[in-house]
Amino acid sequence: MDTVPWRFIEGVCLRVNRPTLEKSALMPSRWGAESKRTSDKIHLLRVVVNNRHGKLCAAAQPMWSEDDDNLDVFPTDVHGGFEDFDGVVPLDTVNPRFLTSFSIYESNGWPPEDSGYQEITLDHLQRLVHFIRPARRERHPPRWDCRSTSSMILVHDLKISAKLLSMRLPVDQLIM
Repeated sequence: MDTVPWRFIEGVCLRVNRPTLEKSALMPSRWGAESKRTSDKIHLLRVVVNNRHGKLCAAAQPMWSEDDDNLDVFPTDVHGGFEDFDGVVPLDTVNPRFLTSFSIYESNGWPPEDSGYQEITLDHLQRLVHFIRPARRERHPPRWDCRSTSSMILVHDLKISAKLLSMRLPVDQLIM
C-alpha cells in the first residue's frame, strides 16, 4: 500500500461514498493518511433556489462537519425560511475538483451576506456540476448514503425549477 501513488489514492477517494471513505481514512498506512488528507478537501455543493425571486445561491459544505450528527442533506422545512448550515464556505475557496455531490433545494429566504453563500447563475451551476461525478446506476441500495449522493428537491412550479430540470443534472435523487 505504501507504494501506491497519492494521485491514485486521491482519485479513488473522490469516487467512493462517505462510509467507505470513513473506513479508508482509518487504515494505519499511507493509504489511510492520504484518504484522510483528501477527505478534508471534499465538499458538498449546496444550492438554494429562492422561491420569491427565482435566483440561485450556492456554497460548499465540508464533508466532515463540526456537528456531524445533525448534518442533514436537506433542511427539515423546505417551505420555510432559509436554513443556515454550519461550516459552509464560499465556492471560490474550494477546488471544484473536490466537489463530489450536490444538494439543490427551494427556500423562501435568502442567506445573510456573511453566510458564505453567493448568488450564482444557471451557467455557473452547470460548470460546477461538470466537476461532480455522474450519478451511478449500479449503486447498491443497502449502501445508499444520502450524504454521498446528488439530490434535488423542487416542490413548487417555478420558471427556475423548469430551467433546472431542463439542464438534466446528474442527480441520484429527485423529489418533486
